[in-house]
Amino acid sequence: MIAFAQNQEEIDIEDLTVPFQTGVAVYDIATDTYYRYNTEQCETRFSPASTFKIPNSLIGLQTGVLTDTTFIIEYDSIKYPIDPEDANKEPYKHWNKAQSLRSAFKLSCVWYYREVAKRIGEEEMRRYIDELGYGNKDISSGTDNFWLCGSIKISINEQIEILKKLYLNMLDGFSRETMDKVKSLMLYESTENYKLYGKTGYGNCWKDKNIGWYVGFVETKTGPKVFALNLIGSSDMLKDNFRIVLTKRILKKLGFIEY
Repeated sequence: MIAFAQNQEEIDIEDLTVPFQTGVAVYDIATDTYYRYNTEQCETRFSPASTFKIPNSLIGLQTGVLTDTTFIIEYDSIKYPIDPEDANKEPYKHWNKAQSLRSAFKLSCVWYYREVAKRIGEEEMRRYIDELGYGNKDISSGTDNFWLCGSIKISINEQIEILKKLYLNMLDGFSRETMDKVKSLMLYESTENYKLYGKTGYGNCWKDKNIGWYVGFVETKTGPKVFALNLIGSSDMLKDNFRIVLTKRILKKLGFIEY
């Protein structure tokens, strides 16, 4: 059950000339206010793609599969081959070597997190997914790939609820130490005016269009804000930093950050 904020406002981002089907929600913890654009898209569940690296990290650390953010897994090119067409592209060209949890999160390294999920195992993964109340909680398409355009789906609103609890150290079943470690992984940018924490996601989930995410929270002079951005379209812009740039533009338009 999603606990909606007492105060809700629709926001207009048409002037940001977004070339995608866009949904976004920003939750202001201090004022208990929910700002949303495209209510229908905020309520619709989609594949989380690499935003699932947040719960995957939480579960890996809490179960002890990952002992710390420095935990190394060696790369196995037979088990996790990289497409030759991608071998020299960002970020794939950095994947074909041993990774720590921190480097794998930063590089959004798919093979590392598939291996983590395998080591967690289906039973434990299912238990923690249920504990989190993560979207439709369906991991039936495969323990090591259900988040990659697979069976599990989550909405913008549901992402916000989990991220809010993570920020406030209120996730049931997870220790403060685990949550703090994952938040440290998420730190993307620190300035005099704000600290931005987040994770992108991208997936070729349909023949003619793709999905892009940016989810996280930002610490500002007026308190923390939790955000989730979802984009659907066919442009290659979904693969680059546009998701982060657009999120920052939205936060700036709302008066939450300056840059």
